[in-house]
Amino acid sequence: MSTIIKWYLKYKHIEITEIIHHPELESATRVSSREYKVKKYMGRTLNLKFNKSLSYFLIAMLCIALVAIIVLKIKQKREIQWALNNELPLLKNEIKQVHDVDGDKNWSVYFKALDLKNVLKDNHDLSKLWADITIPITINTDPPGAKVYAKPCSKPGTSWYLIGKTPISKFPFPKGLSRIIIEKTEFKTLYDVFCRRVYGSFEGDTLQYQFFNKSEIPEDMVYATDHKGGSHSLFISNFWIDRYEVTNKQYKTFLDSGGYTNPGYWEFPFIIEDDTINFSDAKKRFMDKTGWVGPANWEMGDFPTGEGDLPVMGISWYEAAAYAKFVNKSLPTLYHWQYASEVDAASEIVKFGNFNKKGPVEKGTYNSMTRFGTFNLPGNISEWVFNSSGNNRFRIGGNYKEPDYL
Repeated sequence: MSTIIKWYLKYKHIEITEIIHHPELESATRVSSREYKVKKYMGRTLNLKFNKSLSYFLIAMLCIALVAIIVLKIKQKREIQWALNNELPLLKNEIKQVHDVDGDKNWSVYFKALDLKNVLKDNHDLSKLWADITIPITINTDPPGAKVYAKPCSKPGTSWYLIGKTPISKFPFPKGLSRIIIEKTEFKTLYDVFCRRVYGSFEGDTLQYQFFNKSEIPEDMVYATDHKGGSHSLFISNFWIDRYEVTNKQYKTFLDSGGYTNPGYWEFPFIIEDDTINFSDAKKRFMDKTGWVGPANWEMGDFPTGEGDLPVMGISWYEAAAYAKFVNKSLPTLYHWQYASEVDAASEIVKFGNFNKKGPVEKGTYNSMTRFGTFNLPGNISEWVFNSSGNNRFRIGGNYKEPDYL
């Protein structure tokens, strides 16, 4: 048989080395086979051990997660209990200490209530308190997309709190007195103060603001938008108003331009104790210390040295009205002045006015901002308004000589 196989392989041109029986080779083959089986068994053992370790790890992690959830739930329950037993009663007492037009504590209780809302969620007592200390306001700007910030009015040095980007609808805003700033790129920043009495009842309010290009804004004037709602029963339409009081330097341009000699600026009849006098006789009453025409505290037709930026004083209602005509403006009515001064919050705002008993100060000395970024409406010097009562005119706002109303 061996000869036949060799002949066949040779016929097929296949070379083969003669097969020889080697006992050592067979032994090595059997060893290799056993090693393979051992390794295969060990691999199964390792895989089994790995799977068991992974299972133990996952079970341990699950246990840790469950413990963490339980601890968190316990912590939350304790926080809720603490808030109900301590923080909420404390907040109720603090709210009682907030006065009607508060410009400080109103924000303090607002932030505390905001924190409690994150803990107590839909608690009925807290929801009622929240409704008592806030008012839903809608804020619109033209154009929209402006960022609105607010902060306590009586703490002007504190950081601004972001309300949102206009249009803002029914934002729960703290009652009391607040400062507001509205910013939009490429437009001049707008300022305002907002007051709604803490113990008043309001359904809501809407604030509307108008942006202008810088070239469209009259120098040192602000734009007061009309107002609907709130405690104002009189509707007031849009108007421009001076940001600051008229200075000595500004008034001197009127005098130097012949303001006291041009009857065109003096529109109203001169009535003195029910008697009407002519322009020439009236001018004799508008004299300075040296007998020249001009404010009563001036000399030789000029203001005291170094007082050019102080507000002009010592002028009559007729002189104030003539100056307003000279600069193509008019005196504000009593209602426009009250609207700009936020008269509802007078008891708080006067704290920042100049009632120093020493004298008037330049613009920016006191942080006495009122509506739309006006200044010094309370204190510094008294201001004439257009209205009259019979033949008497109104001079309002108080001045540095008067009490500070605290």
